[in-house]
Amino acid sequence: SKLTRFKENQQKLRTRFKRCEERLNTESNKKKLNIHKSKGTQEQFDTDLREKLIKGTGDLNEMDNKLIDIEKQGHETAMIMKGANRDLRGQRDIIVGVSEKN
Repeated sequence: SKLTRFKENQQKLRTRFKRCEERLNTESNKKKLNIHKSKGTQEQFDTDLREKLIKGTGDLNEMDNKLIDIEKQGHETAMIMKGANRDLRGQRDIIVGVSEKN
């Protein structure tokens, strides 16, 4: 009968609609999942980059401190050398004075 065919057609259409809706939801869920994955990957990349920058800054600060120490040692060495040269000149003057008396 006409009503039976109509009901069958309606049931087929409902089934097709449900399948399409399921496929659409599956595709939508995949896209959402991919978006979340890519955001997670980007966040991980940002975190890794931030950690590398912080470590690099720490390394630079450490190198800066070492350079400051080296500069201080250089100044101390220069002062010691000036003192040693002064002492040597004094000893030379003493030796010259003694040799002139002889």
